[in-house]
Amino acid sequence: MYAINKTEVSKDSIKNECFHCGSNLPNKPYTKDAHYFCCKGCVSVYTILKDSGLETIYDNTSFGNFSKPTDEESVSEFELLENTAIQEKIISFREGNICKVLLYAPAIHCASCIWLLEHLPQLHAAIIQSQVNFHSKKISILFDSSKISLKGLAILLTQIGYKPYFSLSQKDQRAEYKMLLLRLGVAGFAFGNIMLLSFPDYLDTLSTLEIQYADFFHYMSFVLSLPVLIFSAYPYLKSAWSGVKAMELNMDIPIGIGIFTLFFRSTYDVFFLHESGYFDSFSGFIFFLLIGRWYQYKTYQFLDFEKSFHSFFPISVIKIENLNEVVKEVKDIQENDLVKLRNGELIPFDGVLLSEEAQIDYSFVTGESELFYKHKGDLIYAGGRLVGKKIIVQVKKPFDQQYFVQLWNENTDRKNNSFKELSSFLGKLITFSVLSVAAIAIFYWKDAGIQTVIKNVTSILIIGCSCAFALSAPFLFGNVSRLLARLSFYVKNTDSIATLAKIQHIILDKTGTLTEKKLQIQWVGKKELTTYDKTIIYTALQNSFHPLSKKICDVLKNAVEEEYDCSHYQEFPGKGIYAIVNDHVIRIGSKEWLEMREVKEELHSVVCVEMDGIKLGYFSIANSLREGLENLNELKNKGYFIHILTGDNALRTQHIQKVFADGVRILTNQKPEDKKAYILRLQNNTSGVMMVGDGLNDIPALKTADFGVSITDDMSFFAPSGDAIMKGESLMYLPNILRFAKTAYWLLIISYIFSFTYNIIGLTLAFNGYLTPIVAALFMPLSSISVVLFAIFSTNYFAGKYKILS
Repeated sequence: MYAINKTEVSKDSIKNECFHCGSNLPNKPYTKDAHYFCCKGCVSVYTILKDSGLETIYDNTSFGNFSKPTDEESVSEFELLENTAIQEKIISFREGNICKVLLYAPAIHCASCIWLLEHLPQLHAAIIQSQVNFHSKKISILFDSSKISLKGLAILLTQIGYKPYFSLSQKDQRAEYKMLLLRLGVAGFAFGNIMLLSFPDYLDTLSTLEIQYADFFHYMSFVLSLPVLIFSAYPYLKSAWSGVKAMELNMDIPIGIGIFTLFFRSTYDVFFLHESGYFDSFSGFIFFLLIGRWYQYKTYQFLDFEKSFHSFFPISVIKIENLNEVVKEVKDIQENDLVKLRNGELIPFDGVLLSEEAQIDYSFVTGESELFYKHKGDLIYAGGRLVGKKIIVQVKKPFDQQYFVQLWNENTDRKNNSFKELSSFLGKLITFSVLSVAAIAIFYWKDAGIQTVIKNVTSILIIGCSCAFALSAPFLFGNVSRLLARLSFYVKNTDSIATLAKIQHIILDKTGTLTEKKLQIQWVGKKELTTYDKTIIYTALQNSFHPLSKKICDVLKNAVEEEYDCSHYQEFPGKGIYAIVNDHVIRIGSKEWLEMREVKEELHSVVCVEMDGIKLGYFSIANSLREGLENLNELKNKGYFIHILTGDNALRTQHIQKVFADGVRILTNQKPEDKKAYILRLQNNTSGVMMVGDGLNDIPALKTADFGVSITDDMSFFAPSGDAIMKGESLMYLPNILRFAKTAYWLLIISYIFSFTYNIIGLTLAFNGYLTPIVAALFMPLSSISVVLFAIFSTNYFAGKYKILS
């Protein structure tokens, strides 16, 4: 694609292809701005891009062509989207006029598609945000329903070439798998029958009958190979053609060349030389290719099952059963169950608000920090975070893990770009090397005859596939993340394991991270708290997720006779909470915030209480360190730098200093913004900073660090800003986890070396004529299988060695 002056001759007309989608031009093409188009749809999309100031995309020849727009007459099926009941099943989030929907668009095929779809907000003012998942070919769109309806959105996508499908993702995956099996079945059927028809050609002597029917058998082999070429090989040919159009080397280009070389050479042999050709090798090549793809699919499915089984989002909630509160895992919550949610808690399901009012922060869903005020009877959506006082919700749609995985992936800016760029470069290097060796082979074997050249070049193109290389990282890191889940360490993105392997600095929070949930609490005040006082304090603290708040609630719970309503609630990170309970104004938090200077420095944590302006006293909380914390000293011996940042004073960190030997830096009186600033300073001087915090006051630090770990005890709080979730009891295994991640990275390097070695040996054998196309086709998927087996068995071995599986 080229951008030119209107006075020049359009290069797209010279190439006889559509300026927008790259399709062949009709006899009378459409023209606009000296460019040629195949249909009105392409003209329309080009006009939209130009009017939006986005036409410079056509200058980027590495992006590839856009999809050809669908005829507008085919959008009548979207009339059903006007039905409110159907809309509710499709729209995953609706708050006022703001709606969110996840659509499946199979036409997505290249970087241009992604570019156009993620620029939808610039094409239509009603679209707020658009993100593309290229692997699953899905678009997540946030839009204003007052400016564009769901039907209008579907029509817009169809008109620009990306007709959406509204079927469930599992159904889409099943259909894709069935299509793979069908392609495999066609190739297998053709391969088996062509082998039978070619059997006489392998004999030294042929009977008179076999000679008489030899041409017929050859013609039948040609006929059987046609569906293999047109149907079974279609995914590889399409991918190869996309790479050629985009001027981008991909692993399917050598495969595509090999497919066409085998097919057309065999066709020439049958119709002009009356020989059998290589149709058996051709069909066998496609058959074994598809076997490799089937194996990949089944292995991915296995890893996905393990992820689902262990649950990347191990959230629990408080369920109300017969007026009692019981902690339940979200997967056990059913429709119409009653649950209690507290301040800062992520809402894991759609439900109806039974409390009088609530404030919901939907920034996790919409990307915008805006509070929505809900009233009794309103519907609240999964993915929001409760701000303020606790609420009671009746569940209408149970927990959907895939939806939360989608939200988590959408809200990350960690892309591990350096690692991905390296993998992409090495993959292209293999493809370039294969094509170069094939070109040299043509020159080297030119005097040996055309059949020898075809055989050797085709074998080179087949055996040199970089599939094994491309599979190394996904399968190895995928299995590592599955194994780490055994230690209740749940990684968000498997690629982030490469980041975890390069960590140098480890920053630890104190309260809720180094301290465990078993705390000793003592009240210190001018007078003992009455039952009424305890009830007021309990009601206020019950809204908070801070570890100290939850522990005080556990102590006061037995004294509560009646629970009052909290009419107002506000939490100030690093300071405390402000609430109005039964007409009493109560503040609970640090002595600095409440200005209780009379409270002396203690070895223990202090939570002060003020009611109606009267300072009642404070709770003295003895911090008990987690079991096995001394294991973290191993990290220093391994070359890691440990930093402890805490909001407590120096006096309260003395017991921690006794656990950690010299060399651990401890900073006290650290506010959330101080922790973030400290991480930024470290990152200016080094790389690989990991933050481990309880996910409350540490969210800014978790998001800023190269790798953030949200640690929790009751699994009821989860910070989307982090890269992993860890149970508090697993903190002692942090040295094992980091060692395993570093080993996994080296295993990946070994896997890459194996892939390169395999390609070098295979290319050498094929170049020297020791391999036939059918043998090369057999060994190509075996290389992929070997890489997967190496990934699984090697990571399992080291997981056992590092006590990951114990």
